Amino acid sequence: MKGKIRWYILLLVGLALLLVIPVMACAIVSPVESYLADTEAIINEATDLASEISSLYETTSQLTSSEVVLRCTNYANEYDNLLKRFVALECPEECLKLREYVIDALTYSRQEVTEFGALFLTGDIEHLYEAESYYSEAQKALDLASGEWQRLQKY
Repeated sequence: MKGKIRWYILLLVGLALLLVIPVMACAIVSPVESYLADTEAIINEATDLASEISSLYETTSQLTSSEVVLRCTNYANEYDNLLKRFVALECPEECLKLREYVIDALTYSRQEVTEFGALFLTGDIEHLYEAESYYSEAQKALDLASGEWQRLQKY
C-alpha cells in the first residue's frame, strides 16, 4: 500500500511538473522579443511625434515664425529624449542592425525638424531643402529597420 501511495505521489508530482514547465517557458521572454517590444514602444512615440510635426507643417501659415521655431525646438528635444531612451536599451547582438537603423531614423528625423525650424529662423530656403533631404534619409532608415524587424520576428 505504501508503495502504491508513493507511486501516485510521484505520478502527481510528475504531472504537475509537466503542466508547470510549459507555462513557465511561455512566461520567459527572449532578449530579442524584449528588445523588439521596447523598440516598438519608442517607434510608436516617434510616429506620434512625426504626426504632430506633420500637423505643424500644414499650419505654419497660421503661426508666427517664432512659434514655428519654438515648436521645432521642442520637437527636436523630444527626438533627443527618444534617442537617449533607445540608446540606453540593452541590445542583443542579433538586433545590432535594427539598432543602427532606428538610431539613424531618429537622428535624421531630429535633423529634419531642426532644419525646418532654421528655415523660419533665418528665412534661408536652403534649410527647407536640407529638411527634405533629412526626411528622405529618415524614411530610408525606417525602411531598412522594417526589413530587420521582419527578420527578427522569426526569433
